Amino acid sequence: MKTLALILIFSFTLSSPLKGFALSTSEEKKLGEKLAKELARKLEIVRDPVINLYVWGVGKRIVKEAADTRFRYRFYVVKEPEPNAFTIPGGHVYVTSGLLRMVEDEDELAGVLAHEVAHSILRHIAKAMDRAKRISLATLAAIIAGAFLSRNAKG
Repeated sequence: MKTLALILIFSFTLSSPLKGFALSTSEEKKLGEKLAKELARKLEIVRDPVINLYVWGVGKRIVKEAADTRFRYRFYVVKEPEPNAFTIPGGHVYVTSGLLRMVEDEDELAGVLAHEVAHSILRHIAKAMDRAKRISLATLAAIIAGAFLSRNAKG
């Protein structure tokens, strides 16, 4: 009977949505601010006003069209030769100087920035963090169940 109860609890843990695990927009903003400060210390952010105004201008037009007001979007250029772009929580969008050298025109840059803004709008990072928490909880439940079942098998 104890084994059945444990299996039911374990099944419930894996299948039911857990309230309070989703990252709120407010929490996402706070996390984004912390991460942006950390990245500013670890990455070389380009300070050239011409480059920054160009990227910000393209990015702001995309955000305006997307009409997403949850976040105050910010766009950064990282001095890095590899072409790349990424988003962190709270509307912080990064592109590398290598990507800027690779794009052939403003439309290509707009496509990259739109893709990154879409990650933010769709809250992909918050959802991924939520999934990771659920997987961790399921793993913990499996460890507890395994320990419980092996102990009961011995005695």
